[in-house]
Amino acid sequence: MFYDSLGFLEDQYFNLNGANAVFCLVRILSYLRINPNISQLTDTFTRCVLLGLVWCVYIGFVRHLFSARIELWGGYD
Repeated sequence: MFYDSLGFLEDQYFNLNGANAVFCLVRILSYLRINPNISQLTDTFTRCVLLGLVWCVYIGFVRHLFSARIELWGGYD
């Protein structure tokens, strides 16, 4: 069964570590909002991260939409 395999456990380990890293980053950024100068920097960083996430979702959406016809548009023939 897939759930008993070592690869599944390794994937879950890395998924949990990634989620924990994101939670720690959010916690640190919330503490840095006390100082006004650092607060402006963290706001800019947060907006850049959100822009990056929106961009990745957009790329995934376009890839999902046009993946069936990618070989038609893939070359300049």
